[in-house]
Amino acid sequence: MGDTYGRDTVEKSPPMEEIIRFVTLANSGRFTVTKLCEQFGISHGGNDERGGLPG
Repeated sequence: MGDTYGRDTVEKSPPMEEIIRFVTLANSGRFTVTKLCEQFGISHGGNDERGGLPG
């Protein structure tokens, strides 16, 4: 499978499936949260007072 994010289709998955995919990939250790945020099109935000995702 290589280093892919498992998003082969143009259609967006339902939000809960996207969350589960993100968390699963983050927990796998294969990708940084920063790279996953870029791929999923969300703001990383860092560890600031706005509640961004940690590193």
